[in-house]
Amino acid sequence: MVIDPLSLSKNELIKWIKYTLKHYNIKLKKKLSQVMLIDPKSYRKIFDTVTKCIDDTRNNVVTEIGSGFGTLTASLARASSLYIIGIELDKRFVPILRKVQESFINVDIVVSDATLLLQSMRSIDMVVGNLPYHITSDLLTIIGR
Repeated sequence: MVIDPLSLSKNELIKWIKYTLKHYNIKLKKKLSQVMLIDPKSYRKIFDTVTKCIDDTRNNVVTEIGSGFGTLTASLARASSLYIIGIELDKRFVPILRKVQESFINVDIVVSDATLLLQSMRSIDMVVGNLPYHITSDLLTIIGR
């Protein structure tokens, strides 16, 4: 099920995340610095910031690092002029992310290490994500190039 975190309360979002973790038998991995964004207000801030940056003269390619459940991915995909490339390292999230990709023609999901993939990508207009702590400095260095 693809949800819109912008339309949920914090309690509803937490309940959905817990259900989804249990349904897919996923336990968050500390070694991957996996944490889930559970505040709809934070989703709203990210969404508003990204949509303010939309420029009709550009492709508006948004790369999301650590797509996880696809909640931010789906929110951004609803802004139809954006093309979202979601990058997720953890293959356990693939069944969830495939549903997001199937629901939006402007979303592609790549299962890969973002630190490796970003080095070869061109035409990225924006990078968003709930960045994994253990790779933040590496990612910022790569993005800054």
